[in-house]
Amino acid sequence: MDLSNTPPPFDWNKSQQVETAQSPSFDDSSFDRRLFLESLEASKEDSSRTPAKGIAVENQGQIKMMNLPGNWQETIAKSDSNVLRSERFFHPGLEPEGSKVGVDKDSKISNRAGDSKDTRLVYFYSGRPNSEADGNQLRQTLQADPHKLSNEEIKQLGKTLGDLGDPESFKLTDARTRDLNGKRVLDVKGIWLYDNKQYHGVLINGDGSGQVVQQIYLMSPEHSFSKYDAQFEAACRSIKWR
Repeated sequence: MDLSNTPPPFDWNKSQQVETAQSPSFDDSSFDRRLFLESLEASKEDSSRTPAKGIAVENQGQIKMMNLPGNWQETIAKSDSNVLRSERFFHPGLEPEGSKVGVDKDSKISNRAGDSKDTRLVYFYSGRPNSEADGNQLRQTLQADPHKLSNEEIKQLGKTLGDLGDPESFKLTDARTRDLNGKRVLDVKGIWLYDNKQYHGVLINGDGSGQVVQQIYLMSPEHSFSKYDAQFEAACRSIKWR
C-alpha cells in the first residue's frame, strides 16, 4: 500500500461558474518545479499566521487564485518533518441557527458542529516527487482526450493515486480526466473505508513533468457530502491558473 501521495487521516479533534470552452493548456513547462516549491513555501508562511475566513487562496502551486465559500475557515495544521510537504486545511463554519442538516445518530443532537469538525477541504502536496516513469504515465493520461479511466489506467497510475487506487483502503466510484478552466486534471471520487467519509479530489500536474502531483480535495460524511461537494465544485470552477 503506497502512502507517498495520499494524505493521512486527519483528526480535527486534535488539532457555479461554467467551464470555459477554450482549448485546455497541456504545456506546463513554463512553470517549473522551483517555482512550484517557491509558491508552496510562500503559502506556508501565509497559513502559519492567523487562520483566514472567507478568503481567496492565492499562489498555491499551479493555482494562482481560488475562491472559497465565505463561511469556510482555515485551520493551522501542525508542522511536518518533511519541509517540502505542504498542507492547508479549511472547514465550514457553523450553520446559522435553525438550519437542518441532519442529526448525529450517536449524540442525538444537531450536527452543525459535526459538519464543521468532520468536513474539510485540503490543499495537499506530499513533498515526494514520483519517478520519471510515473510522471510520464500521468502526462500521457492527461494528454489524451477527457475520458473515464479504465482499470488498466488506474493500475498504471498507482503511484500517483496512492491509497486512492488501493481497494483495501478506498472504494473508487469514479476516476476521469476533465478540463477545468483550460487545464486538464484528474478527477477522483470515492469513499474511504476506514471512516466511510466521502471524497472528491482534483489531482494536478504540478510542474509539467507529471512527477509533482498537487491535490485539492474534499472529505465529508455522507449526510452532508452533496451540499459541500457543490461548494467544492464551485470553488474549483473559480480557479485561475498560473
